[in-house]
Amino acid sequence: MKPNLLIDSLPDCVEIDGKDYRIHPDHKTVIRVLLILQDPVFFEEECRQMSLSLFYEDKPSDERQAFQAMMDFIRCYQEKEVDAEETVFDFEIDSDLIFSAFFRVYGLDLTEVKIHWFKFIALFADIHHEIPMLSSLIQIRTAELLPEMSDQQKLRLLWLKKKYRIRKESDTYSSNAELADRIMKGGKKDAL
Repeated sequence: MKPNLLIDSLPDCVEIDGKDYRIHPDHKTVIRVLLILQDPVFFEEECRQMSLSLFYEDKPSDERQAFQAMMDFIRCYQEKEVDAEETVFDFEIDSDLIFSAFFRVYGLDLTEVKIHWFKFIALFADIHHEIPMLSSLIQIRTAELLPEMSDQQKLRLLWLKKKYRIRKESDTYSSNAELADRIMKGGKKDAL
């Protein structure tokens, strides 16, 4: 169950089979775990082992349950899992913007402090409204092509989506964005 930030103490352990296992609940550890889990350089099992080693002080013997407990914690015990298609920011690609936003809005230097993951997520969820660049970036990444848009508006949106996309191995916009790029640069194939 998700704790109430106003009245509950924040967890520094997770329960597996009735036993508490101490964890590293700070934002730096969790972000490192997320980056490892998304890293295509490592095999899935390597990612799992590295992330569990980072997250737990003493890794539980049941790795399947340990991994599930870690992911539940990372989701802040919310039921809905985030769909990869809904991802609108990336802790690696957008790290400069996120750092700058926390510093500007909250006066927090994320390189010098450790914030409990639940606090970090609560602050982060509200921050993009205060930072125009971060807000614009999220708007671009979530914008949809609409029938009422002119061809020029559609091309511009596709170009912006390509420019600010979170570059992963399979990108649903890459072929459309490349076409838009060519058209905006005069239709030359080698314009990319």
